[in-house]
Amino acid sequence: MDAVFDSPDELAAKFIERFDDLSKASKGKDPVYAAWYSRMLDETAPDGLVFAYADYPVPEDYFPVHNKPEVKIPHPPSASVIHL
Repeated sequence: MDAVFDSPDELAAKFIERFDDLSKASKGKDPVYAAWYSRMLDETAPDGLVFAYADYPVPEDYFPVHNKPEVKIPHPPSASVIHL
């Protein structure tokens, strides 16, 4: 409860401090994920919003898109980070 009024920068600093192993594991390049993310942005532009949770049942095999019900975004690929 010590982060309620923190700025984004303060929250990020606390996250890195408190979850050091996770922070270190997330560094590096992941071209497979970057390609997935880029495709997701293209398919949801300009006003689609991907969501995974709602107060009603949502599909488990893809992400639905608010404002674009015909679009089905596959789940992101597993991590394939290239550590530098």
